[in-house]
Amino acid sequence: MFSPPDRHLHHGLSLALCVALALIVGWNALALIGARQQRIAQPSGLAEDGLSSLRVAGERAGCCRSEDDLAAVRALPGVLDAAIVNQSPYASMQWRVGVAADIRALAHPASASMYAGSDGLLRTMGLRLIAGRNFRADDYRDARPDYVPDRPIPAAIVSRALARRLFGDATALGRRIVLAHDSAPRVVGIVERLAAPPPGWYSDRDDDTLLLPIRPTRARNATWLIRSAPGDEARALDAVAATLQAHGHAIVRERGTLADARRDALAPYRHAIAAIGVGALLGWLASAALMSTILALWLARLQPTLDLHRALGAGRGRLRRRLHGDVLIASLPGLCLGAPAAWALQHASTAFAAAAPPSPPALAALILAIALLPQCIALPLTARAVARSPALANRGAIMRPSFL
Repeated sequence: MFSPPDRHLHHGLSLALCVALALIVGWNALALIGARQQRIAQPSGLAEDGLSSLRVAGERAGCCRSEDDLAAVRALPGVLDAAIVNQSPYASMQWRVGVAADIRALAHPASASMYAGSDGLLRTMGLRLIAGRNFRADDYRDARPDYVPDRPIPAAIVSRALARRLFGDATALGRRIVLAHDSAPRVVGIVERLAAPPPGWYSDRDDDTLLLPIRPTRARNATWLIRSAPGDEARALDAVAATLQAHGHAIVRERGTLADARRDALAPYRHAIAAIGVGALLGWLASAALMSTILALWLARLQPTLDLHRALGAGRGRLRRRLHGDVLIASLPGLCLGAPAAWALQHASTAFAAAAPPSPPALAALILAIALLPQCIALPLTARAVARSPALANRGAIMRPSFL
């Protein structure tokens, strides 16, 4: 060190605090961005290529039943399959139901997103059944308003995540589950994954879902899923819309491909990533400005000492290496302080609780970047501080002996 700690301790502490602040900002920015990138990358469980959706609202008196609508739609050229369902994975709202492994646990049920629809729903969605079977014709029940079945539901298909939540490592296949509306269907199948709409609302529980064989007797206020050849979605949607309008329905909002619906539903996550990145950049710029000011003041106080060393023949390179060594020594306490502070902030704040810590490679790169930041800021400052010639430095040292 060029100066005793008691004379420039406040400069070193200030620099350490700036380094700690930069690490805290960078750590939590990486955690928040990583959590949102993970949400964007999560699959819905559906085979989305070639899958489209539209909603119908209203029908004329005497409008035909949903079975007739489905038969007419499935017969259209370019339509490979179709189904009516109460919700889609990228809708703005969802249906949820309380579910428990037995009647005793119904006092504190798990909350699951409920998909209820017509026959052919799994086939149209393209869900991957990893155990059990699909619904049979005798499993279906007709729906009263709000998709309440007219008779007890005999069967249910659950996601793998919900099966693990209810039964742990034990098999869920063949077990009965208790629903909040007084039904106790038997689990006849398990799908690998089926996301709940809208994505991310229920944090790590957004794939706690189940499918129930409740078919709507009327297709009003329902979502239609249309399976067509990839690239032929627009033509299939136009044909389906014309057919349903001819059958007495009015086509309304949320018409388009599942790929478009996914893009729109996940847009807030992409916007949040951009906002977090801009905020972290501004935080780093503020930290860099503070570091620059602190280092400039520090070197100004050290200038008489540097002039003396130059007058005694010390080389510029040697002086700069010693100065950068002092900057590194002052930065290390900031790194040691910032890491536990960032970890504590992430786990203490509900805003960061859902975010996992940055991965070890990302964290290592972040620490390296923050360690190099004060060194880069100090480069022009130290170059200017040792730039005086020995003759001028000797004159300055004689005229300003304040280093003693």
